Amino acid sequence: MKNIVKYVGKEEYQRVKKFFEAMDSDYYPALSEREDGLENHLEKSFSKNGKMVVFERNGKLIGAFGFCFENSAVNCEIIGVETRYRRSPVAYRMIEYAVEQEQHASINKIVARTWSTNQDMISLLEALGFEKVKEIEGDMVPKRTSCIYEADPQDIMDFFGR
Repeated sequence: MKNIVKYVGKEEYQRVKKFFEAMDSDYYPALSEREDGLENHLEKSFSKNGKMVVFERNGKLIGAFGFCFENSAVNCEIIGVETRYRRSPVAYRMIEYAVEQEQHASINKIVARTWSTNQDMISLLEALGFEKVKEIEGDMVPKRTSCIYEADPQDIMDFFGR
């Protein structure tokens, strides 16, 4: 099996969009039902201030991670991994790749937002050295709580032994 982790440009926009659309119902609320929607996250990730990392296995897209630079922070916009590869190293490898590629950028923090009930994502973030800095009640959906996590880029570099 050949695994490739790489940045992709706007020429891959439709391919990445279809990847996330296929997993639409895995997100709550579904990406298609969110006020900020899938298109917004993709536009930010494919903008001049953003980046999109993909993980391919034998040419098939099985993971994607989009982020954008805002001031001296990196905001994690969207991450997705094909169902059968969740809890595998795919998400770690995409994040590792991004951190390696951007290690010389002037970044003071990395920010991620997830539901308080998304234990898989919370476990990933905490393993990488993220700390919860804020909770937002009723964020996107009434009676649901979002959590904002932040990490120092060096802590993530240390996690990957860089």
